Amino acid sequence: ARLKPGATVLDLGAYSGLTTIAFSKAVGSTGRVIALEPDPINYRSAEHNLAAHRRINDLDNVTLLPFAAGATNDPIALSSEGTMGSALISIVGSYRGARIEVEARTLMSLAREQGLERVDFVKVDIEGAELFVIPASSEFLNKFRPRIVIEGHPVNGTSTVHPLLEFLET
Repeated sequence: ARLKPGATVLDLGAYSGLTTIAFSKAVGSTGRVIALEPDPINYRSAEHNLAAHRRINDLDNVTLLPFAAGATNDPIALSSEGTMGSALISIVGSYRGARIEVEARTLMSLAREQGLERVDFVKVDIEGAELFVIPASSEFLNKFRPRIVIEGHPVNGTSTVHPLLEFLET
């Protein structure tokens, strides 16, 4: 990620907060980490871990939000498993976990709501939703030009990696 003190990071799909904590330490007290975790069970775990991080490392540079990254700001249906596999029902179906509605934010809306002047890095681990979120984020990507790490996932038996590479290369 080549993070430096003072950087701004978006952690999309924070899960239990492990990468969020690593980012927090890397950007230091002058940096900022905005972490999204829509699964309520995972969110509570991340809250717990981030509270310990604040006490132990004396860093308060993380904003944890209970939102999903979205292609729109409309609520979305999530299969809540309380695991790393919690995902959009439109991707995994309704047979996994409890069906819940969660708030979503586009990356540009998130940046505006959080008053971000810059975004240096974005980690995207959103269980296949990257296939929709990244192409809907052109304005955000053009304005901030962040470094991005995207974890690809299979959607309907096809990896999200190649379509995203094609989109990002244009």
